[in-house]
Amino acid sequence: MMSRLLSIAIVVCLFGCGISYSDGIRSGIVQKISRKGLIWKTYEGELVLDGFRFNTILDPKAGQITTTSNIWTFSVKDLEVVQGLERASVLATRVKLTYQERIFIPPWDADTSYIITKCETEQNQPC
Repeated sequence: MMSRLLSIAIVVCLFGCGISYSDGIRSGIVQKISRKGLIWKTYEGELVLDGFRFNTILDPKAGQITTTSNIWTFSVKDLEVVQGLERASVLATRVKLTYQERIFIPPWDADTSYIITKCETEQNQPC
């Protein structure tokens, strides 16, 4: 019984890992793209989204409201997209990232559930 449940769990995970839960586009400036991981190396990045989020925390010394930028983390599997993101990061170019959100992510595949599939500039040119 236990081995049967384990077999079913493995099959569900293997087939469920490729299923896209949602997809969409986010735009902003690539702040970071890096290859990381102790055993399995994956490409991970950060996108600074347009606009600011205001915190209501007051600085006790200055008495001012602090602002922090909106950061969105993502993962990349395609090496060509990684190279485009690196160029965009160095040039601080505003980009449009097309992504797929997946529910089940194996640890060797990505750190986040957002997988970038395409990177474009504002002029709809590849990064």
